[in-house]
Order: sequence, then C-alpha cells, then structure tokens
Amino acid sequence: MIMTPKEISQPNEDERSEKFHSEISLENVLIAGMPQAGSTLCFNLIRLLLEKASHTLFIHFPASPDGQTEHLHHPGTSNRVFQLMKQHFLPPESACWKSHGIACRDWRIFVVKRDLRDTIASAIRKDPPLAEDILSICERNIEWYTSSCKIPAKIYEWTYEEYQSDPLASLYKLRNQLRSNTPLKELPRILEQIETLKKEALANDPEHNKILWKVARMRADHFTNNGIIGGYKGTLTKQQIEDIEREYGCWLKKHGYMD
Repeated sequence: MIMTPKEISQPNEDERSEKFHSEISLENVLIAGMPQAGSTLCFNLIRLLLEKASHTLFIHFPASPDGQTEHLHHPGTSNRVFQLMKQHFLPPESACWKSHGIACRDWRIFVVKRDLRDTIASAIRKDPPLAEDILSICERNIEWYTSSCKIPAKIYEWTYEEYQSDPLASLYKLRNQLRSNTPLKELPRILEQIETLKKEALANDPEHNKILWKVARMRADHFTNNGIIGGYKGTLTKQQIEDIEREYGCWLKKHGYMD
C-alpha cells in the first residue's frame, strides 16, 4: 500500500510541533528496469544512503507468490520520509500509475541497465534451462527496461558498468539525484557495507539469510560470477552470442555496448 503524508504516523507525535508536521516531505523512489542488471545493488545503495542521512524509510517489497506484500519501516529523525520500492516491471498502464495519476511525475525512478549479453549470461548461470530460449529473455529484459523509461516520472538511469568502473563516483551521483544530505565521509563506509552484505550472502548461513533477505533482499544466487563485465563470453556459446547480436545489435550499439 502506497501512503500519503497524512497516513504516516510519526513517533512521539505529541512532542512535535504543528509546524514540523506541515513540513513533512513524502518522497517516492522506485528501482526498476532490467533483471540481472544490479537492481538489488542499486536498491541497497539507495537504502543505505537514505538511512545514513537519518531519513525515515518505508520499504515496500513486491508481492510474494501467495499474494502477500512485505513492508519494512526504518525510522529516522529528519522530516523527509521516503517510500522505497523495487519492482522490475511496472508499465505505464499498470494499476499503480493509474491510481496515482499526475502525482507520479514527482516520483524518482532509477532504471537499471547492463549489457544485454551479460544479463542473459547471468540468468543462465542462475537457471541453466533458460539457455533454451535466450531470445525471449532478451526481449523481456529490453521490454522491462523500455517500459520503465516510459513511466511519467523523474527518470534516472543507473548503469551497472558505470558503478563497477568507479563505485564512489556512482554513489556520489546517486546521493545528488536523491538530494540526500548523507555525509560524504559515509560514502566509503556504505561501499564497505555493500561488500560485507555480499560476503554474508555468499556465506549462505540459513538463519542469517532470513534476516539478510528481509532487510537487503540479497542472497547467494545474486552472485554468479562476481559481477565480471563481459563475463558472458565465458558462459554463452559463440552461436548464442551471434544470435543476440544479430537480433539486438541495434540496442547494444545504441547503448554503447557494441561498436
């Protein structure tokens, strides 16, 4: 459920002034776009940036197969309240946007993107039978990316390769796009936390994994080749690469992934 400022209950309400309540800022942030392109990484970078700035967070996770939507509340001390969501595919015609109408223009949507070939290779390493129909997966990945870019909101593209090239610069860019006052000294610490989360996920401890999934939506199968750029060459066959480049060469060239 997406909330409005009036629906948000603040702790110690009787101690807060009426002026404070009138200045509460409710901001919506969505991570969308390609699967296997770093959306979980992007989500956690944004989550930690906002937490370090003492903003209040209401995190909404997609509905599970049984139809239940999970929510997570991280209280803060600032008057900026963020609703943070991660959903790969929310096309403009979906019920979410219809119910919010023109208000969606003020949403910040971070659309994740990665070399199409690497997203396919990652999907196959995670689920080998997908290799039987790679062109359908290509079509889906591009559709989810394109549909996310068409949402009538403030669109920011987050590129996996840009992050891998310079994590600190990419994080600083995210900080600016969020208009967050996260102390600059915290940025390297956030990157360290991301690496710690990764190590914890790879340790694959069943009990700890439950906590890690609840907070960070991270698990061991998110890391299939340590995020190597161009790693598709070691996963896809020569024929598979040729098929992808033949069918989606225009997209790859447009986005700078192929000459």
